Amino acid sequence: MEFAAYLLPVRPLQFHSVPLRVVSALLCLIVIPGTAVAVPVGVHRESGGQGQESPLSAVSLPPAVVADEPLPDGGPRFDQPIYAPGSLPFREALAALEQRAYPAAVTAFQRVIEKFPQSPLAAASEAFLAEIHVMKALTPQSRADAIGQYRHLAVSHPDSPNALRAYWRMGDLYAGMGLYPEAQGAYARLLAEGQAGRDVDRALLGSGVNKLHWGKGEGAAADFEALRRRTHDEQLLRYASIGLADALALQQRYGEAKSLYEAEFRSWPEELKRHPLSFLSFAHTYSALGLETDARRLYEMFYNLDPTHRESGVMLVRIGDSFLRERHGDRAVLFYRHVLQLHANTEASDLAYLRLAQISAELLKRDRDHSLALQVKGLMDATSGPVLDESQQEIVYRAIAIDRSESALGSEALFRLGQHHELMGNLTMAVTVYRDLRQRQGQILDDQWPEKATTRLKEILGSWIIGALQGRDDVTAVRLFRLPGEDAERLFSDSGLIVGVAGAHQRLGLTPEAVRLYQVALKQNLAEQTLEAALLGLGQTYAEQGDAAAARQVFQRYRLPFPLASRLRFARLWLRDFPRDPEQPQVMLSLAEGLVRTGEFEDAARAYADIERTRLPIAAATWLHHGDMLSKAGQLGEAAKRYQSVLWVKPSPEEEAWARVRLASVWRQMKRFTAAAAVLAPVRVRVRNGDPLLSRFATALERDLDREGG
Repeated sequence: MEFAAYLLPVRPLQFHSVPLRVVSALLCLIVIPGTAVAVPVGVHRESGGQGQESPLSAVSLPPAVVADEPLPDGGPRFDQPIYAPGSLPFREALAALEQRAYPAAVTAFQRVIEKFPQSPLAAASEAFLAEIHVMKALTPQSRADAIGQYRHLAVSHPDSPNALRAYWRMGDLYAGMGLYPEAQGAYARLLAEGQAGRDVDRALLGSGVNKLHWGKGEGAAADFEALRRRTHDEQLLRYASIGLADALALQQRYGEAKSLYEAEFRSWPEELKRHPLSFLSFAHTYSALGLETDARRLYEMFYNLDPTHRESGVMLVRIGDSFLRERHGDRAVLFYRHVLQLHANTEASDLAYLRLAQISAELLKRDRDHSLALQVKGLMDATSGPVLDESQQEIVYRAIAIDRSESALGSEALFRLGQHHELMGNLTMAVTVYRDLRQRQGQILDDQWPEKATTRLKEILGSWIIGALQGRDDVTAVRLFRLPGEDAERLFSDSGLIVGVAGAHQRLGLTPEAVRLYQVALKQNLAEQTLEAALLGLGQTYAEQGDAAAARQVFQRYRLPFPLASRLRFARLWLRDFPRDPEQPQVMLSLAEGLVRTGEFEDAARAYADIERTRLPIAAATWLHHGDMLSKAGQLGEAAKRYQSVLWVKPSPEEEAWARVRLASVWRQMKRFTAAAAVLAPVRVRVRNGDPLLSRFATALERDLDREGG
């Protein structure tokens, strides 16, 4: 496998601004003038051939997450007719507000507050002053100023009807700035009091909508369901019902969402039509359930109601997507052309460009040798799809990525650009695009494309790295691993590939990096075999550094989760690398005992012989284990010598007793009944009140000796 071409310097993408009007000019020869006219949607019912295009992997727009019309709000409250102190300047303020003379209104409301602080109209004046901030200009600063005014109102006039309103109004303003936790705190302040009434119901509605914006579909559904049970207000009930359907769709509970949407459409058809994002979610729910015809019926209905609505172009794109999923590519193209001519310079037109580029890429991929013929066919036949060549497709993807850089659509364009580079064989550029797209993770709500880029990046780089490792090209493997930059470890941490890369670092002498990568692998939930390889690699790396203590600590820390065979391999490596370490006898003993347990008696015998040759003090337990191993192997004479060795090394009383019992058992098997009885005699009295297990063995052996020895 050739890797040289993949090791070119990879730089961040430098997109030069390509306005979509340039793209439009570029495509003017392809999008045939006059094929799209402003007529009511429904032309797809006319006769048309089966499209040639296969459904592409284009993902439809995400479902709506909230009814997008302003939530119910009757504004600040005050008594009518106005007889309270300060009524005259209050009326002047209302009149000025009606004429949008905001400075005059502010002056009059402030006069009420200053001269009549005890009047009930003072609290209403503060509420109006808060609203004036956002009536003049809806900006983050104006929202913040309104929140401050409402907070002062809630503290200064806690018994005022406007104080209750202040809490859910602060929640609305926080939500408008995308500060969802702060908004939830404001709603919760009113809900926690456990009161009843329209203000509390309104706070519950705001809470549900805020959670939808926040992506918390389950919590939103709970709020909307609670509101539907408790409210007696028809308007709030409608909002709650639509919100609940949106929340179910957000959770992909499409069957339940469908039933609720259909019930709402029967009861309040006009209400649902006033919420275009919810209407889109209704249609998306049909698509998710495979009911494409029903979905298109809703898109058509909405479009024909208001072709100039800001979401109308999106409706046409969704109709095209629906046809594309049903393999009617020719009909899909017709709707994308409608969007380009009727909704230019909108997000919908960007989507249409993106879809046409995808269709062209699919056509050229299937028939690259006839790309020119396909382009000519697109020019001559209005029912066929337009074919963009490779350079035109790239321009479309780059232009949309720039124009929509703050939305998920821009991310999708980047992903399609990466796919385009893959199709063209420029994998280095594809990796660059996917790497840069991955860095958008978490920046845009509900943006799925960075995660898709991560998956593709791992697939491409992973295959290259595996090839390099198999070819024993450690330098290339390390360079490829580092290609994504500082994020490389997180990218590959959940795959066994990181162990192989750690080994490459180790072989290249990059020991600190190797140690760190092995430690990263050991923290993951990887396959047992991969973790074992990481364990052995880490221990060997420490051994190469001459750090016997660290290597031994690795073995002791990780020995329990791994099978005995793995621990034996590690023990052999440790003994090889640290022949003079003070812990050598203990490791040798662990190896010998493990070999006995696995039935490798010949290797165990050699291990015990190595222990003897060390001429170091040998514990009684070691000789007992060795004797047991020899006894199991049928080497009774050698086993007897080992049990006798126990008696010569000053064992503990328990070890001495066990050695005598085992020696007596071996000698009984060798028909040396007198010697067996003699060695067992000191144990007979001692075990009467000692270890029950030892007592049973000694008693049974004594009976056997009495019977067999006469």
